[in-house]
This record gives sequence, C-alpha cells and structure tokens, in this order.
Amino acid sequence: MRDVNKDNITDVFMSYFGDDTDPRLREIMQSLASHLHNFARDVNLTHAEWLKGIQFLEAAGHISDETRHEFILLSDVLGLSSLVDMLHSDTRGTSSSVLGPFHIAGSPPLPFGGDMKRDFEGQVLVACGRVTDTDGNPIAGAELDIWQTAPNGLYSSQDPAQDTYSFHGLQTTDADGRYGFSTVRPVSYTVPTDGPVGEILNATGRHPWRPSHLHY
Repeated sequence: MRDVNKDNITDVFMSYFGDDTDPRLREIMQSLASHLHNFARDVNLTHAEWLKGIQFLEAAGHISDETRHEFILLSDVLGLSSLVDMLHSDTRGTSSSVLGPFHIAGSPPLPFGGDMKRDFEGQVLVACGRVTDTDGNPIAGAELDIWQTAPNGLYSSQDPAQDTYSFHGLQTTDADGRYGFSTVRPVSYTVPTDGPVGEILNATGRHPWRPSHLHY
C-alpha cells in the first residue's frame, strides 16, 4: 500500500496506466491530471468549491442535446476553442475561426447569386468574394459552408419556428474562384444565458453579446 499524500498523488496516478495504453491517450491524460492537481494546489481548492464544479459539469451535461452544446459554449467563452484553432491553423492564408456551438452539417446547395433570406424581412446584404491560394491564384470548386442567425438573432437550431436549414447554404466557387449570394444583414445577438455558462458570464461580469457576423 502506497503512502499517498498531497505531494506524491500525481505520481501515483501516473503509475496506474497499463503498458498497452495508447501513447497519445497516456500523454493527454497524464498532462491533464498533472495540470488539474496543480490547479487544485495553486488555489487551495475546498470541498465546497470542488462540489460546485462537479455540479456545474452535471448541469452543462443536462442542458446539452443534439442542437445545444453547452460544453462547446464553455470552451468558447474560456478561449480554449480559439486556442486549439490557433495551434493547428496555417497562418499563411486567411485566419480561421471556430465553428461555434450552432453549426449543423448537411446544408442545401446555394447557387451563385442565390438567396439565403427567402421570406424573411430585413435589410438585404449582398455578399461576394473570391477564394485564392496564398499566391493569389483562384481556387475553383472550393466548397463554402455558409450560415448565420435569422433577424431575430437565433440560429435555426435554436428556433423551432425556423426550418432546419434556414440561413444555411453550401456554395461552390466558379472557375475564377468567385462566390456570391444575397441574405439579410446579420444582427448582433447574445449567446445562451439560461444555462451554467450564462451563470459564469454573469458571475464574472462578462457580457454575452456577439457582434453581427456571417460564418464561412
């Protein structure tokens, strides 16, 4: 029986991994445990604070479903999503962006010059551009996955009054790398604040607003 204490418990945990553990899994889990243990030591985590954290994770799980991803939202507001994206993005071209918690796959085709706004009211926006490589050569046949909120500030996955693929479209660039479509001018909106992530934003004095934008 080991004499486990606060100084050696991390090493004891590391020793529990079997020899056939996937090397990458071992690397991730051991680093995670090491940082978690050091975090608890650094802040002198109390029993009540530990329990509050467990309850937060449970609440995030309960409120999540196939269209709402509270853990992705948590990752976003902590800056983790952006950091992972930065670690694995090629800096030679346009900077990439995170998908966010409301992207859905399977968007319908959107022809060049097509209309994403359909029957929605709002100021019309015409979006157009050109996709090129880092030397400025056009990229023909590039597929653009485009989505945005409706004028009420909600994505289709949040709003049962909208069609599944409302304000979503897939467009393929032409021979000159160009794309173009019309839509409703995006509006600013708030991230969901009715869950545990909203509680964190409120407790830390952070506002929940996102500026108006299109996703590509």
